[in-house]
Amino acid sequence: MPRATRAIEGSQRLRIRAATHGRSMQDETRDILRTALAVVNRQHATSPRPFADACCPVGGVGA
Repeated sequence: MPRATRAIEGSQRLRIRAATHGRSMQDETRDILRTALAVVNRQHATSPRPFADACCPVGGVGA
């Protein structure tokens, strides 16, 4: 599928999702990003090594 087609479909899905929630597309985008960041922050907050996990997820510093 061409990139432009995916972008248009993504915009249409966002428009429908925003309308379903009674928001503008911009407000819906902000909410999606806020939710995604909250999940990432929660995962890092519960990790015993949040800095190392964020910086070196594949094999540690010396890998």
